[in-house]
Amino acid sequence: DWSSDVCSSDLDGSLSTTGIVTLAPSSFRGVDLGSKTSGMLGLTDAELDRVTANVLRINTGSNIAISAPVSPAGTSTLALSGSGGIAQSSGATIAVPNLKLVAGSPVNLIEANSVSTLAASAGSIVFRSALPLTIGTVDGMSGIGSSTDRKSTRLNSSH
Repeated sequence: DWSSDVCSSDLDGSLSTTGIVTLAPSSFRGVDLGSKTSGMLGLTDAELDRVTANVLRINTGSNIAISAPVSPAGTSTLALSGSGGIAQSSGATIAVPNLKLVAGSPVNLIEANSVSTLAASAGSIVFRSALPLTIGTVDGMSGIGSSTDRKSTRLNSSH
């Protein structure tokens, strides 16, 4: 397994393992997947494609934004974990077979994501997949859970 606090906002070179790669900002900055946003750890789709691993984990003590389409080519499992929320911009889809979401605030992923298996835990979860969706086990987490008493989960699959 390989883990790193990413100090710069550029992922130079390639990372490869048969285990788990964990990327996290060096401070409590948010993470932007898809674009380079000032003040956040920004990882473009091309940078994510340079990581080959059984599981790619992206962790932060803040929010995670998906601002442009991401489809990490070197992994079948993407795990996003933040103490804040997880949200996506219009058209900023996620394409990965297995997706794990852990958030301290709401998850709002309403674009036509291409995900086959989902596991998630958050205060509230809104998720849409353009593929048939299975609620299953991803990176050691099973099913859908809520971290608050106000359980709110809305799932939509186009198939």
